[in-house]
Amino acid sequence: MKAKILITTACLSIIFLISNAQQFNESVHFETGSYELSTENQQQLNGWLEDLAPKAIKQISITGHTDADGSEEYNQKLSAQRAMAVYDYLLTQNVTSEQMRIASAGEYKPIATNIEDGGKQLNRRVELNAELAPIKYQSLSSELDVETQVFRGYAEQPIRIEGQGGTIVEIPANSLVDKYGNPAKGKVKVTLKEYLTKSDFLLGGLHTQSGDELLESGGTILVEAYDGARKLELKPESQLDLWFASRTEGDSMMVFNGLEEHGQLDWQAAAPISFSMSDTRNGSFYRWRLYGRFPMLNLIERIDNRLFNLIPDPEWELDSAAKQEVQNMQKSQTLVMNSSKLGWINCDRFNNEPKTVIGAIVDTTYHANVFLVFDDINSVMNSDSWYESSEEYTFSNVPKGRNAKFLALAYVNEVPYYALHDVSIGELAQVELSMQQTSTNELKSIIKGLD
Repeated sequence: MKAKILITTACLSIIFLISNAQQFNESVHFETGSYELSTENQQQLNGWLEDLAPKAIKQISITGHTDADGSEEYNQKLSAQRAMAVYDYLLTQNVTSEQMRIASAGEYKPIATNIEDGGKQLNRRVELNAELAPIKYQSLSSELDVETQVFRGYAEQPIRIEGQGGTIVEIPANSLVDKYGNPAKGKVKVTLKEYLTKSDFLLGGLHTQSGDELLESGGTILVEAYDGARKLELKPESQLDLWFASRTEGDSMMVFNGLEEHGQLDWQAAAPISFSMSDTRNGSFYRWRLYGRFPMLNLIERIDNRLFNLIPDPEWELDSAAKQEVQNMQKSQTLVMNSSKLGWINCDRFNNEPKTVIGAIVDTTYHANVFLVFDDINSVMNSDSWYESSEEYTFSNVPKGRNAKFLALAYVNEVPYYALHDVSIGELAQVELSMQQTSTNELKSIIKGLD
């Protein structure tokens, strides 16, 4: 069955259980009269435990058996020794005593005849039965997400917030309303999350895609406003001014708004914004604003949602400090844009390179989120489909010739797992990923290393 997968947003923590307890059986066999675990026995047990991971072991029943050679008393003791040998070995493999129960059946529960050697060999065994606890899967973003920054202001005044990553948001005075259109009054709270790098996107469980089209990102923010418990919106005729600190060079950057539905997020290009201009020069559009200590011009290259360049008023007398400040602003990698909405806002452009399709195979036990993280562009793709029967995660519209990394992330029974694999787009059609257990701190370090 094919299921559409879109990454859940950072503000969500998704937990679900596999409620039906499962059982996994295994048997190890012994030489005549022996209760010593051979190297082959140990390797067999190790493989069995690996197959159980990351499932949570509720209890392992360990039962020893013998063939019918020897006395009943001897065989009862030998079967107990065999069970204890397996018990002791599993203790060395991080199975706790509380998770195990041992028993000995002697010669009384054969599974084959005791007349022939072949049947006797099958009866010289220890049977293991693992009862597995319900599995809990949780969104990694709830553990790894970036910090929420909190600011205060007054609804009747302009509110300017500056994020720790360099993002600046200006909210005009008297522009905030509740969902019914009632204006906010007095003190309001504004929250900001900044996702500027590939690791930020991954830590927040985000991607840089609009539908199935790849975006190159200049930064993403989540900006929200509250009047007490009321969540606020912008009035239809209002707009935010935004300074994205991680500008990607080029004149094709656009504002995208995050569309959230059923806990899933997709990026859609914002509707064009119409401005009331106070000045036009040489066919380009300008408007005057006061930035800091002196008036500046926003040069608008088109009447849409893209704004570039801060230009000082030529008639303004600037002292040397102000001139230096203007030069610093002009040299910075800051991109000035506008948005008519609060919420998820992305500064991106479409990647227009030739595309192909690739895939990754991941054990479905983990219910992993699988990403494609590009080495040389600020872009992260989330798998567009998952075929549970074949364990395949596919990626469409992947730019050819790029180098990237497959990254699979999972959080099972409160334990994080990951897989990481380099890939050259176009050389391989499919990669098999092997999940590894890790710690939250180590996983953060691995993800940060992808920037």
